[in-house]
Amino acid sequence: MALISTSDTTQARPTTTRSSWRSAMRGLDQASIMSVELIAGILTWGGLGWLVDRWLQISPWGIIIGGMIGYAAGLYLVILRSRQMEGYAQAPTPAATETSQADGLSAAASSAPSPVIGSDADQRVGGVDGR
Repeated sequence: MALISTSDTTQARPTTTRSSWRSAMRGLDQASIMSVELIAGILTWGGLGWLVDRWLQISPWGIIIGGMIGYAAGLYLVILRSRQMEGYAQAPTPAATETSQADGLSAAASSAPSPVIGSDADQRVGGVDGR
């Protein structure tokens, strides 16, 4: 190892660089998964369309319709994955979570739905009907 310093500024720099590197690699990983999902959808459904073409002898229509279905399915998976990535980007940081818990307001308690009065759950005791 070259130089090791005990100052806080020197130690914070590699951590920041490392976290940005990890973030970039996570983004690259997600992008490669999205492209594979899109291509796999087109090839899978296009292949099924080709089989239907050969079976029913309706030459180009099966592969055309299969490719369109595959494109739509792959695009749907890409949209789902991009929304999942947005959820990771909007996730609260540990410092924000600790602050809200210190105030006595946890995220789960503030977003919990209110109980429904008169539901079947009110009449059950320990998983058994109270009738």
